[in-house]
Amino acid sequence: MPVIQTIIPEKNLRIGLWHITEPEKDLRSLIVLNPFDEKLFERMKNEKRRKQWLAYRVLLQQLWKEIPIEIVYDRFGKPGVSNIENMTFSASHSGEYAAVIAGLGFQVGIDIEKITPRLLRVKERFLSEGELNDIGPSHDLDKLSIYWCGKEALYKVYGRPEVDLRNDIYIHSFEYICNTSGYCRASLTCPEIIKEFTLCYKKLGDYMLAYTHDQRYL
Repeated sequence: MPVIQTIIPEKNLRIGLWHITEPEKDLRSLIVLNPFDEKLFERMKNEKRRKQWLAYRVLLQQLWKEIPIEIVYDRFGKPGVSNIENMTFSASHSGEYAAVIAGLGFQVGIDIEKITPRLLRVKERFLSEGELNDIGPSHDLDKLSIYWCGKEALYKVYGRPEVDLRNDIYIHSFEYICNTSGYCRASLTCPEIIKEFTLCYKKLGDYMLAYTHDQRYL
């Protein structure tokens, strides 16, 4: 199906969500891949992964129809756009959904994940002691998903493999009582940067979406 939700929080900033129900051949017919991406796609063996990968590219082009987008990668593997000045984007996919945030003159990050009890078993790996104390006994799985998606979104903003989710990204205490959407504050602390961000989150059925955007370049 086509884009199921579009958010335009600011001028020159667009966020989209795609429910992946199409067969692979239909998704493939909607996008033209450059030779590098064509080879990358052909090496993928998992059909689900191939559909997710195609869907986020189709979604990105649907969000920004003005010009065909040329995706490139930096030396850390972070994707970018080569043919539109000052354009940045971030993409995520989980299960049957793909999500993209793209903008001109922004630093952006997005993550979508299916809400799963697995996070309860691994929370000590990505949460600091202060964050663990902030997780209350009720709605803890939803809140854990916000922490996880939020940290993944901020990780994508910086785009460096040395960033540690537990020690370098801190999400400040916030209230969560069955909210379907809201926002919280977060800090990114790395050798080169100390910066505050606003994280927006939205629960979509049994999925959690989190994204952030900032007009000031890192």
